[in-house]
Amino acid sequence: MAYSAYIYNNALVALTSFVFFYSAGKKISLLVTQSTKSYASMSKKTKMEFHFRNNSTIHAVLVTALCIFVLIWDRKELSDPLWGVSWKAEAITAITLGYLLADFVYLLRSNSSTTDAYWSSMCHHLLTMSVYLNITVFGCFSYISLIRLTAEMSTPFVNMRWVLDVCGMKLSKIFVYNGWLMVLTFFCCRILVMPYGYYVVLILRHTEGFRRLGVLALCMVPAALIDLMNLYWFSRMIKGLLKYLDLQKRMQKSNGIVTNGKAD
Repeated sequence: MAYSAYIYNNALVALTSFVFFYSAGKKISLLVTQSTKSYASMSKKTKMEFHFRNNSTIHAVLVTALCIFVLIWDRKELSDPLWGVSWKAEAITAITLGYLLADFVYLLRSNSSTTDAYWSSMCHHLLTMSVYLNITVFGCFSYISLIRLTAEMSTPFVNMRWVLDVCGMKLSKIFVYNGWLMVLTFFCCRILVMPYGYYVVLILRHTEGFRRLGVLALCMVPAALIDLMNLYWFSRMIKGLLKYLDLQKRMQKSNGIVTNGKAD
């Protein structure tokens, strides 16, 4: 009976999250952006991508705040990294599952010609949903999932970079500051914490809790593939950062004169 209530509650949260991000999220995005001059001149593809990213930012801000709160206040409930029980942690996972499903349906309704990074987004969502579906249904890895979800702290800066670019603000100071914050949060919340999850599982591999996982331990496979994607994206960020620093250095040598992105 208790397990049925557990499934019912998580399914209800996930469904509510799906409905919100699939319908209300887009309407909120329209209210915020449709009156701006930049939005009016955007192509249909860019407008669609704009709403995708606004939805992503809403989810990222919400989930990051909730994760930090629960990790601080539910430490006792989550003392077991593999099977710690916290209804708040379960709700956060269900919210993320609902958002991912809504975004995945959006992607299915679009195609690679109308959405940036279409195939990588599809792959990322499928892998992530496979992990969080198991967590939501079986209640395992709640603590580790919260640690991993703090990675969403970098998402608003990733989305803001795209927004500033399409709005023609790539040479502005805010674009530069946002870029630094994007790299810093991506490194701290996605790359730096990456080994911790594997370390926790490694030291618990001979415990009863780990044996209880059974085939659920295979959740680590898609999680590892997501980590590889994060490493790839971070390498691209570093290349962009190094390119920017090199450009700044050459600008200083040439008294700040730049033509076509190259210092003269």
